[in-house]
Amino acid sequence: MKRMSSTDTVAHEGRHAAQKTYPFRNYWTAPGGLSEALVPLPSKQDAELMIDKFFLHVDPLYPIIPQTVFRARVERFWASSQESRNAADAIEVALIYGILATGRLFITDQDSVDLVSPETFLSCAYRALCLSSFLSKWSLQSIQVLVPFCNYFVMNNRTADSWTFSGIIQKQAYGLGLHKLPPQTATVSEKQLRYRLWQALMFQDVSLSYYLQLVPLTCQHSIDASALSNVDEGDNRPGLRMQELLATGPVVSDLAFLTCQSDVSYVRAMWLFAKFMQVNICLPGALARPVVRDSAHQAALILELQGLYDGLDPPFNTTAFNNHEHRTWRQIIMVASNYHFAFTMLHLAENAESDVQRDLHEALKASAKAMACFFTLIAAEPQHAAMWAPANTRAYAQAVTIKKIFSLVEQQQQREEDPWLQLVKGDFDRYIDILVHTHGAPGFEQLKKERLSKLLDGQVRVRSIPERRERLQECAFQRQHTGFTLAT
Repeated sequence: MKRMSSTDTVAHEGRHAAQKTYPFRNYWTAPGGLSEALVPLPSKQDAELMIDKFFLHVDPLYPIIPQTVFRARVERFWASSQESRNAADAIEVALIYGILATGRLFITDQDSVDLVSPETFLSCAYRALCLSSFLSKWSLQSIQVLVPFCNYFVMNNRTADSWTFSGIIQKQAYGLGLHKLPPQTATVSEKQLRYRLWQALMFQDVSLSYYLQLVPLTCQHSIDASALSNVDEGDNRPGLRMQELLATGPVVSDLAFLTCQSDVSYVRAMWLFAKFMQVNICLPGALARPVVRDSAHQAALILELQGLYDGLDPPFNTTAFNNHEHRTWRQIIMVASNYHFAFTMLHLAENAESDVQRDLHEALKASAKAMACFFTLIAAEPQHAAMWAPANTRAYAQAVTIKKIFSLVEQQQQREEDPWLQLVKGDFDRYIDILVHTHGAPGFEQLKKERLSKLLDGQVRVRSIPERRERLQECAFQRQHTGFTLAT
């Protein structure tokens, strides 16, 4: 994600304040209770569409909600009477609304659902959370609700709100002991859920800490990624899963949640990434210290990160996106884009006191790989380009970094014929074209205008279709010349 300067932070907070002074729409009366929060509930058909969108686009990146269990509970909720719904568990209602709010963001055909805004669903989710007394009654379920909350705020460029709620989650996570090994009495499902929730918190914490230049809060823990067992190993053996299923039934135990090896490998990959970022990039940045002490330290960090990436479970240690089902494909893109963004930062790190020099050639290579992840994503799912979701925000941050590299190349009078430089120039132009020709909600358009202005120094040029085709052909040629064919 793009690191904010103090000026950027003030501008961001001012823009957010202009939008609203309270993060939720407030429709509620004191005696209203849960029945009042259930009034905006959509039709079952609309709800199922939004739930499908959530599990297609968000759940692969935050695999913390057992889908089979959740859908079974939603079906039971729909089948119940209005009186029973009014007396339902408020935390379950909050989770339903939280998923509806996020899923609603991915519905581009506005005629396919009733015009209930995602903000309304989010407000209902928060109302249900309050009725569950979530601030004083900590539970894994409340954290399951709050993690999508933070993701929703990030997707709507409300980073300050996300940071605030992230702090609430982290305090509750420490209170629940998620930073330690689970109790021996915990079930297989609970152990899996605890590990996955902790990883989700670490990653959100790292992203927000880097973006806002604040100290990460999830650094203190006594577990590591190896605690999360592979499918059919350790705490996740078939016998233990069957024992739990027989004891609790399918409404509690979700075999699909427990036996998805892609999820396990993805969680471990992002866990290792978050831990590396916490210690080596976020903390020094928040404390105004250089990321690298000297050339040897820089080389050691790059070697460590490369070792982490190479050691990930296949296929997460490659950028070969083809021939994978959608869930794994989306997770590979997430892993690759984050790791190569980190590689870019390390290659550009400097320390004037110890004469650490930037490696622009390697920074260009890492930038090309990171940008290609974004291009691959939006080629298949264009809606990601029309919202400031983490993927687009990270691509923008990479574009800002690329612009900085261009300036450094010019200062150092490096060879213009470097194929990686030409490739990244094409990527920069391609990203600009995508922003110019993509249109979204008013909030997206406002921020798009600001970011385009920054990338182009106030001069936005719209390429014609023939020019765009010609530039893409040049990019394809450069990719062949460098041997890099991640995305076309």
